[in-house]
Amino acid sequence: LKRLFIKYGCEYKLVKRFPWSVKPLFLHSSVNCVAVDRYDHCLGSISIEDAHNWKLIQDDVALHRAFSVFLFRSDGRMLIQKRASSKTTFPGYWSNACCSHPRFMPDETNSDPPFSGIKCAAQRRMSEEFKIPLIPLESFQFIDRFIYKAQFNESLGEHELDYVFFVRSDLLIEPNFNEVELIQYVKEDQLKELLELSDRKPEIMQFAPWFRLIAKNFLFFWWKHLGDLQYIFFKMPTRLKKTRKLRGHVSHGHGRVGKHRKHPGGRGNAGGLHHHRINFNKYHPGYFGKVFHTIVVKFCVVIF
Repeated sequence: LKRLFIKYGCEYKLVKRFPWSVKPLFLHSSVNCVAVDRYDHCLGSISIEDAHNWKLIQDDVALHRAFSVFLFRSDGRMLIQKRASSKTTFPGYWSNACCSHPRFMPDETNSDPPFSGIKCAAQRRMSEEFKIPLIPLESFQFIDRFIYKAQFNESLGEHELDYVFFVRSDLLIEPNFNEVELIQYVKEDQLKELLELSDRKPEIMQFAPWFRLIAKNFLFFWWKHLGDLQYIFFKMPTRLKKTRKLRGHVSHGHGRVGKHRKHPGGRGNAGGLHHHRINFNKYHPGYFGKVFHTIVVKFCVVIF
């Protein structure tokens, strides 16, 4: 991987893993996740093992809250990490800076804007994974939230309502060996090349499904307007790119709701698996009450 990153002009950083300092991560935990419905209403708690049980996911009873933090330096580079091999789902896959779940606790269950509960969880996990001081809550800029479903193996998978936050910081990070195997700061063009490489040669590099979904459809638009994130809420693309790689194998589906295809709620192409977008801010392009934008993706995604 060192030669690979040098080839693409990246600043390669290896996190050395010492056997005596690494504790294995187990799926079973006394900390529960926040179970929700597809409208993000809290339904109670769900154990981590049940939240990732593929049979329960298929029965549509394991949806839970999660968050994805994207960390950017002042020079515009973004942090990606290789998940530790001890991770239960998608070990060794590359992803954004931090991905985890709010705990079913009073300080992390509040999902009302400005999403202080989820921000508290993101703040906690960033500190745990990178051994840094607590980042101020106001530094976590909410971008969007989406639901995705992805199978890891016969018994495990992910079904999460994922909040996306951007953080801009030049903090020196020291990754937690239990969580992170490699870290890398990349530019936009470098990440595009790495994504193409993962498409061609997955045996060399693979990206986690939630990160791939965001990167293939929204990330580079957000990245382009990193200095003016308010612009995103008025110009957010409401349609996912359709490629052979992203197209699902199920033929049933619906186009986006609306009378005209050029309208933010206009009809899209039918077919494939579903992806819904909606936003509760009336000034956001995705706001149409209970009207959903249905878009073709691979992982049966629903975006709010």
